[in-house]
Amino acid sequence: MTDWEMIIVENGSTDNGLEVVSKFSDPRIRLLVSPKLGPGAARNLGLNHVTGEWILFLDADDLIEPHYLQEQLKTATDNPDSDVVVGCWREFGVNSINAVNGGLRTPTAFHGSCGEVLESAIAFAPWAIHAALIKRRNDDRALMWPENLDKFPSEDTAYWFSLLQNKKIAWSSSEGALYRIGIHGNRNTRPASLQWFDGLRSVIEENITMIQSLNKKLTGRQTAAIMRTYEDRYISAMKGGDIAVAELFLGEATKWLQDCRSSNLSMILRKILGIRLFRKLHHRA
Repeated sequence: MTDWEMIIVENGSTDNGLEVVSKFSDPRIRLLVSPKLGPGAARNLGLNHVTGEWILFLDADDLIEPHYLQEQLKTATDNPDSDVVVGCWREFGVNSINAVNGGLRTPTAFHGSCGEVLESAIAFAPWAIHAALIKRRNDDRALMWPENLDKFPSEDTAYWFSLLQNKKIAWSSSEGALYRIGIHGNRNTRPASLQWFDGLRSVIEENITMIQSLNKKLTGRQTAAIMRTYEDRYISAMKGGDIAVAELFLGEATKWLQDCRSSNLSMILRKILGIRLFRKLHHRA
C-alpha cells in the first residue's frame, strides 16, 4: 500500500529525530514543529494538516508491522459505515521486538458494540492508541484532543470516550500494532503514583462532564468501572509500598462504591466488609 501520508510532529524531543527525518526526500513525509509541548497539542497540530480519509496516531516509541494499514483499511472497506476500525496489538520490550507478557492484547469489549466499550472506557483507555484507525468526518472538531489534560498520563482515556459517542466500531483481526513497554521515564510505568491519581481523577471528571453535556447520566456499569479502576490502583500502590498514595486511591474507590447499583455478590461484599478487608480476604482465598 503506497497511498499514505506521514506527518511527524517535533514536540520537544532530545534525540536526533529531526536529523533522521531530514534524510528522507519522500514527499509523503512531512515534518511539523509544535509550538506547545504535550501529546494532545502535538496530535492536534498534526490533525490540522491531515488530508487523508483515515487517521492513525503513532507515538514515537511504538511500531506498526508492514501490512498493518492494508489490513485495517480492508476492514474499513468491508464496513463502510464504520467510524473507527480497531484491532489487537502486541507488547514488546525495550531492547527486543519479541513479545513479552503473553504479547497479544485485545480491545475492551472486543467484537461488542460501541455502547459496550463506553461502559468501561470512562475510566481507562479501551485500546492502545495505534490499534485504531479513525475516519475523518465533516466535523473535524470531534477529532481534537483535550489539551487541558496534557500534563496527565492516560489523556487518551478522555479522548476515546469523547470520540466514541454515537459512533460505530468495525473490529479488525489485525494484530499489527506493536506497543513498546518498560521504557524508563515513560508516564505509564508507574500507574499507582500520585501523578496517576491526579490524572485518573481529572480524566474521569472530564468524561463525566462529557456525559452531562449530552444530557445523560452515568450507568451502573460505568460507576462500577470507575470504582474498580481506583481499586486496582489502590492494590498496585499497596504492592509498591506507597501507602499514602494507596489511601488516596482507596478513598476514591470507596466513594464510588457507595454509588454502585449492582446485585453482583462481590460488590455487595465490598459494601458490607469495606474494600480494604474485602481485598485482604480475596487475596488470602
